[in-house]
Parts: sequence; structure tokens; C-alpha cells
Amino acid sequence: MNGVSCTLCHQIQDSPKLGTLESFTGKYEIGENKEIYGPFDDLFPNPMTMRTGFTPMFSQHTKESEMCGTCHNLKTPYVDENGNVLSTTPESEFPEQMPYSEWLHSDYYTTNSCQSCHMARANGVPISNRPMWLQERDGFAIHEFIGANKLMLNMLNDNKQQLGVTSTNFGDILTATETILQSSATIELLNQSFTNGELNFSLKINSQTGHKLPSAYPSRRVILHVTVTDAQNNVVFESGKVNNDGSVQGVDADTDPQAFEPHYEVITSSDQVQVYEAIMGNNHNEVTYTLLRGMAYLKDNRLLPTGFDKTSAPNDVAVAGAALLDSDFIGGSDQICYQISGLNSGLYTVRAELVYQTIAFGFVQDLFQDNSDEVHDFKKMYEESNHKSTVLTSLQFNVQ
Repeated sequence: MNGVSCTLCHQIQDSPKLGTLESFTGKYEIGENKEIYGPFDDLFPNPMTMRTGFTPMFSQHTKESEMCGTCHNLKTPYVDENGNVLSTTPESEFPEQMPYSEWLHSDYYTTNSCQSCHMARANGVPISNRPMWLQERDGFAIHEFIGANKLMLNMLNDNKQQLGVTSTNFGDILTATETILQSSATIELLNQSFTNGELNFSLKINSQTGHKLPSAYPSRRVILHVTVTDAQNNVVFESGKVNNDGSVQGVDADTDPQAFEPHYEVITSSDQVQVYEAIMGNNHNEVTYTLLRGMAYLKDNRLLPTGFDKTSAPNDVAVAGAALLDSDFIGGSDQICYQISGLNSGLYTVRAELVYQTIAFGFVQDLFQDNSDEVHDFKKMYEESNHKSTVLTSLQFNVQ
């Protein structure tokens, strides 16, 4: 009821099960001796033991991603339309989110831990003023746990009184969240040409995260928004325009709850939109937005971390759909070509941007069918929010 407390995480014991299916989905082990673990080995435990009853101890596992994977690799059972549980083993359950396994299958496995990206470091941190001879800590992990859910942070900040929120540091957290979002990807121009009224250009989308982008809960998506304007600033082509309500023009899923936008290698019309996302399917191979109906992914073309080999990826983190056959969709990047015909001669400006959404339009529309008071409250806060989308990165160039 108190959420994830300091003492919960720091009591998770080192175990051979860490980093395996046996420890995922919150199957951590807590000892009975009130031993509490941390990353420093020069300890003077008496003050903490006397005042709290916990005995601080050094353990290397608190610095390792396997500990994070305990809760952030999450598999869920799935049911049919009558509520009958169809999954029979932990292995067969639905991989709701698997950022640890995504990281494990990438080059980041040897260079960066979860903690190194999501917990900033500070030097010269005093841990206590008694006894006075205790040394300040260098490399102290600041426990802000920066992620990507800017929407919910803003909703909490904008509705403090209604939600009973007492925190006063939302400004700092929102700034840090924006920073990590804008460092997650880049867009690169590979080539361009304009002949006989046809504009051609190829973009390379580079991932700079240690797991899939977007990662975690499958409500998240990243839209590639491309606009072409003429010399008079008139829009002559646009793919992926995001509306104020969070929907995206041309995305099939935002007008038909049983459809979804395919993965593209070439885009030729404005109703084709490249969307990096995971689409859940139920036991009838139908699109579902209900987690417990999710049996498998009908589409998963989320951007892969560098070094991720999609041909050898375990089933829980496999690429699904057309992206599996796209030779330019590889670990660290995706390439996509735009072919726009019927243009007059002249100067054109192309702007491309990656737009991130915590909650895809289809998810909220499905949720809003629930008539509970909680959903009504959430709907009001969501619709009033001006932070449904965030631009991760952008690129602009001219062609004639």
C-alpha cells in the first residue's frame, strides 16, 4: 500500500535466480534478518542498526541490472473472452514488458547497467553527521529513477489537490525526464533527390537507448512525423500529424479499434505513417487493449538497441510483423524511404520529428468505455492535459 519503499528494494537478496525467469515478475527474495544491502563496502553500521533495526551490508548485486529485472521484466497470464486462464506455465505467459531481456540481448549488456542510465551520480555526498568522521560518498546514486512517463508526471503535478499529491519537486523531475527523452534517438538524412516532380529521401532513425524504444508497457508508441512545405510555407505532404486529442492522422488504429498501422519500408502517401509500437493480440488473433487478454504481439517494430540481433532474439523480445523481414530494421536503427510525387519545381523544406506518447489513442479510447468514477476522473485529467505527446528529436533540410 505504501508503494515501492527504500527498504523493499534494498532488502532484495543476491541470488542465483536474479536475471532468470524464476525472479521476474516481482519474485524477489527478502531475508528474515533485516539485512539491507547497498553498493558501498566501507560501512559503519552501528548508527543505522541502532535507530532502524536494519543492518547495512555491502553487496555488488545492487549495482547490477539483474536486480532491476526482478520487477521490470514482467510476464502476465492471459485469459479468453470468458475469463478462463489459457496460459499454463510461466514460460507461456505474455511478456508485458521485458526491458531487462532487451538490454541483455544488446551491446549495452557489456557497457551500461540500468542504474547507470536511470540514476544520476553525485560526488561528495554526506551520509550522516554522526559520527563526524564518516567519509562522504563519491559515486552516490541519486534516487530519482528517471524514466519516460512525462504524461503522468504532468497529470500528477497539474492535479495535486484532487489526487492528494504532496511532492514539491515535479519541476526537477520533469526537466530530467525531458532530458532523457530527448537523448533517446536521432534522425539522420541518408540521401535526397528531386527529379520530374518526385521528391525522394531516406531517413535513418537511430536508437540511443539500452532497450527497445519505446519500452515497457505496450501502451507507448513513437510516431515518425514528416512534413514537406513549399517556398510559400504551404504543406504539400504530411505523414503522422498528431492531433490535440492524441490521435494521429492516417493511423488505422486511431479510427478502427481492430486495426493497426503496418511497419513500412517505403511511404508514398499521407495515410501511411511509421509508428514504432507493440500491438497486443488475444487468443483469436484480434487486437486487444486489455492486458489480461494479451497472448502475443501482432506487431512489434519498436526500435532495437545497438547490437540487438533480431534473428536470434528470444521469443519474449522477438520482433513481430513486417519489421522482421525489413533488412534495414536492425539493432540500433531503422531506415525508411519517402517517395512523394506530383510536385511542382521549386524549393521544398522537409521536417521530420519523432513524437513519443505514453498512452496511444487506442488505449485511452478503450479505457474510456469503462464507466467507473476513477476512469471518469482520469478522462477529465487526460483530456485537459497539454502533454499527451513529446518530441524526442527532429531534423530539417531543404531540397529543390
